[in-house]
Amino acid sequence: MKLFKTGSATVVSDCQKFFRFLPVTYQIDIRTANFLDKFMLSSDNCICMVFKRHSVIGINRIYSTYGNIHSVPELRHAIAESFTHSHIQSFEICSGYCSQIMYIIDL
Repeated sequence: MKLFKTGSATVVSDCQKFFRFLPVTYQIDIRTANFLDKFMLSSDNCICMVFKRHSVIGINRIYSTYGNIHSVPELRHAIAESFTHSHIQSFEICSGYCSQIMYIIDL
């Protein structure tokens, strides 16, 4: 909330929509999947092999949360689509309201 200098959850949500700034939970999922994906590619020694198994489990859990996902780019796309489509209706309402305000100001 400090990013947008407000205490209102509604204002923060609107700013996230208009600036296409994903909520923190989505960003954490993308960054975690990206880290685990890179870790799985670079594990060569025995200790890394143990953690690689846990990485596979973790990344598969993240992917399954968002559907039939198999890579980090697919995950980014699925999250962006989910975020965009869940906010289209409220954007249309807000843009209609803003148009009415602009009309009143012009009078």
